[in-house]
Amino acid sequence: MSSTRWTDHERLVGIRQQWPTVNTLILAADRFRIHRTSRHSALVAHYTFMSLFPLTLVFTAVLGFVLDGNPDLQQRIIDSALGHMPIIGPQLKTDPTHLNGSVPVLVVGLLTALWAGLRAFNVLQTALDDIADVPLSKRPTLITTRKR
Repeated sequence: MSSTRWTDHERLVGIRQQWPTVNTLILAADRFRIHRTSRHSALVAHYTFMSLFPLTLVFTAVLGFVLDGNPDLQQRIIDSALGHMPIIGPQLKTDPTHLNGSVPVLVVGLLTALWAGLRAFNVLQTALDDIADVPLSKRPTLITTRKR
């Protein structure tokens, strides 16, 4: 079995020498594979997406606190774009007084959003270190990463 890298095969080298644009695309694809870029991008997207749900909880809890006892603001919110949001919009239109603020929901939402956001930034830092070929010995430690 040959140990030649796929980018160094004879036919491919000829094509790469002939067309610089193709050479750039081939090298980019090889770097994408070497640095596990698809894995890193999926993890960043995952944790970012996971932080949106708790932020929606936080937003709903804060909205409940703000709308409590304020019928003028309740009507303005219902008439705004927020009244058309899924889940929250229909609830606001039927009975805006049922939307109550909750301190435990607010705290849990903030902590979960913080955790997911920190995970997203940690994965992003790892991805950028991989792309820049930072040696493992030069990368920040677990404690340093958490302090940031």
